[in-house]
Amino acid sequence: MAPQPDSKDIKTALGGSEKDWKRLSKKKNDDGEWVRVFESKKTKEHVAVTEAKEGGFSVQRLTPVANEQFSAAAAAAQEKAADKVIDIIMRYTHRDLEDGAKTDALMAQGYYDVPQKLLAEAGPALAGRFYFAVAEEAGTIATTPMRYFEEKGCMCEDFEVWPIDHLFPDGCTHTQEPYLDINKAFASPLETAKYMQNLGFVWNRNCQDETEPDLTDEIEAGLKKLRPSGKQGPKL
Repeated sequence: MAPQPDSKDIKTALGGSEKDWKRLSKKKNDDGEWVRVFESKKTKEHVAVTEAKEGGFSVQRLTPVANEQFSAAAAAAQEKAADKVIDIIMRYTHRDLEDGAKTDALMAQGYYDVPQKLLAEAGPALAGRFYFAVAEEAGTIATTPMRYFEEKGCMCEDFEVWPIDHLFPDGCTHTQEPYLDINKAFASPLETAKYMQNLGFVWNRNCQDETEPDLTDEIEAGLKKLRPSGKQGPKL
Protein backbone atom coordinates (compact mmCIF):
# COMPACT_ATOMS: atom_id res chain seq x y z
CA MET A 1 0.00 0.00 0.00
CA ALA A 2 1.29 3.42 -0.93
CA PRO A 3 2.12 5.77 1.95
CA GLN A 4 -0.81 8.02 2.83
CA PRO A 5 -0.51 11.79 3.22
CA ASP A 6 -1.08 13.28 6.64
CA SER A 7 -3.22 16.31 7.47
CA LYS A 8 -0.25 18.66 7.14
CA ASP A 9 0.44 17.46 3.59
CA ILE A 10 -3.22 17.86 2.63
CA LYS A 11 -3.58 21.34 4.14
CA THR A 12 -0.52 22.49 2.21
CA ALA A 13 -1.91 21.06 -1.03
CA LEU A 14 -5.25 22.82 -0.53
CA GLY A 15 -3.53 26.16 -0.90
CA GLY A 16 -2.53 28.98 1.38
CA SER A 17 -0.89 28.32 4.70
CA GLU A 18 -1.30 25.12 6.67
CA LYS A 19 -2.74 27.27 9.48
CA ASP A 20 -5.52 28.44 7.13
CA TRP A 21 -7.27 25.05 7.35
CA LYS A 22 -8.94 23.22 10.22
CA ARG A 23 -9.79 19.53 10.09
CA LEU A 24 -13.41 18.88 11.06
CA SER A 25 -13.68 15.12 10.73
CA LYS A 26 -11.93 11.94 9.61
CA LYS A 27 -13.77 8.71 8.81
CA LYS A 28 -13.82 5.88 6.26
CA ASN A 29 -16.28 5.77 3.39
CA ASP A 30 -18.08 2.66 2.09
CA ASP A 31 -14.99 1.75 0.03
CA GLY A 32 -12.74 1.79 3.08
CA GLU A 33 -11.00 5.00 2.05
CA TRP A 34 -10.22 7.71 4.56
CA VAL A 35 -12.22 10.89 4.01
CA ARG A 36 -11.25 14.07 5.84
CA VAL A 37 -13.31 17.24 5.87
CA PHE A 38 -11.48 20.55 6.26
CA GLU A 39 -12.75 24.07 6.78
CA SER A 40 -11.03 27.21 5.53
CA LYS A 41 -10.59 29.58 8.46
CA LYS A 42 -10.69 32.50 6.02
CA THR A 43 -13.64 31.65 3.76
CA LYS A 44 -15.44 28.99 5.90
CA GLU A 45 -15.46 26.80 2.77
CA HIS A 46 -15.62 23.06 3.44
CA VAL A 47 -13.70 20.52 1.34
CA ALA A 48 -13.74 16.73 1.50
CA VAL A 49 -10.40 15.02 0.85
CA THR A 50 -10.53 11.32 -0.05
CA GLU A 51 -7.30 9.31 0.22
CA ALA A 52 -7.01 6.69 -2.52
CA LYS A 53 -5.78 3.25 -1.46
CA GLU A 54 -3.22 3.27 -4.24
CA GLY A 55 -1.86 6.58 -3.01
CA GLY A 56 -2.65 10.24 -3.51
CA PHE A 57 -5.96 11.92 -2.81
CA SER A 58 -8.85 13.74 -4.43
CA VAL A 59 -10.49 16.99 -3.31
CA GLN A 60 -14.22 17.73 -3.46
CA ARG A 61 -15.52 21.24 -2.77
CA LEU A 62 -18.68 20.77 -0.76
CA THR A 63 -21.87 22.54 -1.80
CA PRO A 64 -23.55 25.03 0.54
CA VAL A 65 -26.18 22.36 1.31
CA ALA A 66 -23.47 19.89 2.27
CA ASN A 67 -21.84 22.57 4.38
CA GLU A 68 -25.12 23.18 6.21
CA GLN A 69 -25.64 19.46 6.78
CA PHE A 70 -22.14 19.04 8.13
CA SER A 71 -22.46 22.14 10.30
CA ALA A 72 -25.69 20.78 11.76
CA ALA A 73 -23.99 17.47 12.54
CA ALA A 74 -21.04 19.26 14.12
CA ALA A 75 -23.37 21.39 16.24
CA ALA A 76 -25.25 18.29 17.39
CA ALA A 77 -21.94 16.69 18.39
CA GLN A 78 -21.03 19.79 20.42
CA GLU A 79 -24.37 19.73 22.21
CA LYS A 80 -23.93 16.04 23.06
CA ALA A 81 -20.44 16.66 24.44
CA ALA A 82 -21.71 19.63 26.48
CA ASP A 83 -24.34 17.38 28.07
CA LYS A 84 -21.62 14.90 29.03
CA VAL A 85 -19.62 17.68 30.69
CA ILE A 86 -22.65 18.64 32.77
CA ASP A 87 -23.18 14.97 33.69
CA ILE A 88 -19.71 14.94 35.27
CA ILE A 89 -20.27 18.27 37.02
CA MET A 90 -23.53 17.00 38.48
CA ARG A 91 -21.76 13.95 39.90
CA TYR A 92 -19.90 16.28 42.21
CA THR A 93 -22.96 18.27 43.23
CA HIS A 94 -24.70 14.99 44.11
CA ARG A 95 -21.81 13.67 46.20
CA ASP A 96 -22.44 12.31 49.70
CA LEU A 97 -21.77 15.30 51.96
CA GLU A 98 -21.75 13.00 54.99
CA ASP A 99 -18.90 10.88 53.64
CA GLY A 100 -15.96 13.16 52.97
CA ALA A 101 -13.52 10.25 52.77
CA LYS A 102 -15.48 8.69 49.90
CA THR A 103 -15.57 12.02 48.06
CA ASP A 104 -11.82 12.46 48.51
CA ALA A 105 -11.19 8.95 47.22
CA LEU A 106 -13.36 9.48 44.14
CA MET A 107 -11.70 12.81 43.48
CA ALA A 108 -8.27 11.15 43.67
CA GLN A 109 -9.49 8.63 41.09
CA GLY A 110 -10.49 11.44 38.73
CA TYR A 111 -14.19 10.62 39.01
CA TYR A 112 -15.11 14.32 38.98
CA ASP A 113 -12.54 15.41 36.38
CA VAL A 114 -13.74 16.60 32.97
CA PRO A 115 -11.37 15.37 30.22
CA GLN A 116 -9.82 18.14 28.15
CA LYS A 117 -10.79 16.25 25.00
CA LEU A 118 -14.45 16.40 26.02
CA LEU A 119 -14.19 20.15 26.71
CA ALA A 120 -12.74 20.65 23.24
CA GLU A 121 -15.56 18.63 21.69
CA ALA A 122 -18.19 20.67 23.55
CA GLY A 123 -16.68 23.99 22.47
CA PRO A 124 -18.85 27.07 22.97
CA ALA A 125 -21.98 24.91 23.36
CA LEU A 126 -20.97 24.42 27.00
CA ALA A 127 -21.78 28.06 27.78
CA GLY A 128 -25.39 27.36 26.86
CA ARG A 129 -25.61 24.93 29.77
CA PHE A 130 -25.10 27.70 32.34
CA TYR A 131 -27.38 30.40 33.69
CA PHE A 132 -25.79 33.65 34.74
CA ALA A 133 -26.75 36.70 36.78
CA VAL A 134 -25.04 40.08 37.03
CA ALA A 135 -23.67 41.27 40.35
CA GLU A 136 -23.51 44.88 41.47
CA GLU A 137 -19.73 45.02 41.20
CA ALA A 138 -18.59 45.89 37.68
CA GLY A 139 -17.41 42.85 35.72
CA THR A 140 -18.68 40.34 38.30
CA ILE A 141 -21.19 37.66 37.47
CA ALA A 142 -22.64 34.58 39.14
CA THR A 143 -23.02 31.34 37.20
CA THR A 144 -24.72 28.02 37.84
CA PRO A 145 -25.35 24.89 35.78
CA MET A 146 -28.88 25.08 34.39
CA ARG A 147 -29.58 21.52 35.40
CA TYR A 148 -28.66 22.19 39.01
CA PHE A 149 -30.85 25.29 39.19
CA GLU A 150 -33.81 23.47 37.68
CA GLU A 151 -33.38 20.61 40.17
CA LYS A 152 -32.62 22.60 43.31
CA GLY A 153 -34.16 25.99 42.62
CA CYS A 154 -31.02 27.85 43.68
CA MET A 155 -27.54 28.73 42.52
CA CYS A 156 -24.84 26.08 42.97
CA GLU A 157 -21.73 27.10 44.90
CA ASP A 158 -19.53 24.14 43.97
CA PHE A 159 -18.01 25.92 41.02
CA GLU A 160 -14.42 25.00 41.83
CA VAL A 161 -14.99 21.98 39.59
CA TRP A 162 -16.69 23.88 36.77
CA PRO A 163 -14.41 23.92 33.72
CA ILE A 164 -15.66 27.17 32.15
CA ASP A 165 -12.70 29.52 32.52
CA HIS A 166 -11.67 28.88 28.91
CA LEU A 167 -15.01 30.26 27.65
CA PHE A 168 -14.01 33.80 28.62
CA PRO A 169 -11.73 35.55 26.07
CA ASP A 170 -10.01 37.56 28.81
CA GLY A 171 -10.03 34.76 31.36
CA CYS A 172 -11.78 34.98 34.69
CA THR A 173 -11.01 34.98 38.38
CA HIS A 174 -12.89 32.84 40.88
CA THR A 175 -13.89 35.07 43.77
CA GLN A 176 -16.46 34.26 46.46
CA GLU A 177 -18.69 31.40 45.34
CA PRO A 178 -20.62 31.44 43.05
CA TYR A 179 -19.06 34.62 41.63
CA LEU A 180 -16.59 35.16 38.84
CA ASP A 181 -14.68 38.28 37.88
CA ILE A 182 -14.62 38.20 34.07
CA ASN A 183 -11.77 40.71 33.92
CA LYS A 184 -13.85 43.27 32.06
CA ALA A 185 -15.64 46.37 33.31
CA PHE A 186 -18.79 47.55 31.55
CA ALA A 187 -20.71 50.79 31.68
CA SER A 188 -23.85 49.15 33.03
CA PRO A 189 -25.19 45.80 34.27
CA LEU A 190 -27.08 45.49 30.98
CA GLU A 191 -23.85 45.75 29.00
CA THR A 192 -22.39 42.97 31.14
CA ALA A 193 -25.46 40.83 30.43
CA LYS A 194 -25.16 41.47 26.68
CA TYR A 195 -21.53 40.40 26.76
CA MET A 196 -22.37 37.19 28.58
CA GLN A 197 -25.19 36.38 26.15
CA ASN A 198 -22.82 36.91 23.23
CA LEU A 199 -20.57 34.27 24.77
CA GLY A 200 -23.52 31.87 24.82
CA PHE A 201 -24.46 31.99 28.51
CA VAL A 202 -28.16 32.30 29.37
CA TRP A 203 -29.54 35.02 31.64
CA ASN A 204 -32.26 33.85 34.01
CA ARG A 205 -34.62 36.11 35.95
CA ASN A 206 -34.85 33.83 38.97
CA CYS A 207 -31.07 33.58 39.19
CA GLN A 208 -30.85 37.35 38.96
CA ASP A 209 -33.40 37.75 41.75
CA GLU A 210 -31.27 35.49 43.94
CA THR A 211 -28.05 37.35 43.09
CA GLU A 212 -28.94 41.04 42.76
CA PRO A 213 -32.72 41.60 42.59
CA ASP A 214 -32.41 45.39 42.22
CA LEU A 215 -30.96 44.82 38.73
CA THR A 216 -33.53 42.31 37.48
CA ASP A 217 -36.07 44.62 35.83
CA GLU A 218 -33.40 46.78 34.17
CA ILE A 219 -31.62 43.80 32.64
CA GLU A 220 -34.78 42.00 31.59
CA ALA A 221 -36.18 45.08 29.84
CA GLY A 222 -32.90 45.71 28.05
CA LEU A 223 -32.47 42.15 26.85
CA LYS A 224 -36.04 41.95 25.56
CA LYS A 225 -35.32 44.92 23.29
CA LEU A 226 -32.55 42.88 21.66
CA ARG A 227 -34.94 40.21 20.42
CA PRO A 228 -35.62 40.40 16.66
CA SER A 229 -39.24 41.25 15.87
CA GLY A 230 -41.38 38.15 15.46
CA LYS A 231 -38.64 35.79 16.69
CA GLN A 232 -38.38 33.91 19.94
CA GLY A 233 -35.40 35.03 21.99
CA PRO A 234 -33.66 33.26 24.86
CA LYS A 235 -35.85 32.14 27.70
CA LEU A 236 -35.82 34.82 30.37
